[in-house]
Amino acid sequence: MDFQIHIPQHTMASNHITCLWELSGGHQYTEYILPQGVIEIVFNLDEPIRAILPNESTFIQAPFCFIQGIHTHVVTADYSGSHHLFGIRLHPYAVKDFLNILSPELSNQSIDAILVNPEFRKLWNQLGEANTFQDRVKLVERTFRFDSAPECPRSVAICELFYSGKIDSFQSVDHLARKVCYSSRHLNRKSHEFFGLSAKELVLYKKFMYSVNLMHSDQSKLVDIALKSGFYDQPHFNRVFKSFTGLTPKEYRIQKTDLPFHLFL
Repeated sequence: MDFQIHIPQHTMASNHITCLWELSGGHQYTEYILPQGVIEIVFNLDEPIRAILPNESTFIQAPFCFIQGIHTHVVTADYSGSHHLFGIRLHPYAVKDFLNILSPELSNQSIDAILVNPEFRKLWNQLGEANTFQDRVKLVERTFRFDSAPECPRSVAICELFYSGKIDSFQSVDHLARKVCYSSRHLNRKSHEFFGLSAKELVLYKKFMYSVNLMHSDQSKLVDIALKSGFYDQPHFNRVFKSFTGLTPKEYRIQKTDLPFHLFL
């Protein structure tokens, strides 16, 4: 399996895109994708993929180009034969401007991107014809207009804090509200607008994400992982972790791969 990533920096594209990525491989397996707090456009450049979305029980065939919203439960993907995926991961505050759709409308869903914008069909063809990952990155940067900047610095700050490798600002809703200079009520509205989550849910989601990344970089006992991630104690950690994944932290640690939030069987 080959994974590549490009993070735009100090460009107009970085106002809209957090990263571009590519995953390719060639065998039959099932992937369990844990909630990782991302909104992305995924282009399937090879064999069809079947998937079970959150709150569903049967496999469906994924469109060759789909928009995936923030998930709060595991997505199951089934691969057979060769596969080649290219993804554009978006800042939540840029979704409305970039896609003309609101983030909550994408929550726990994968929507056919062609229905949102027919131009994605042309881009899918061009991405498939490009020779390398870097060629595909340049193609995306040429295709989209990135001439608009975020209107509100506090909106940017919320999203940057959520995706940062730090947990300090997410001790509580009140603590996060003070950090970005919002009232708790206004933070709740913004959290729902950008992530489809209440501010309280966003704080727990961040703690969960932080704990997953910590388990890939820190060999501490799980009780220490829980406290470092901002949970009250290990039982609280276990309950929240299982609500997002269906697994206990111990089960995830045993099954984890080199790629955080992804399990392969």
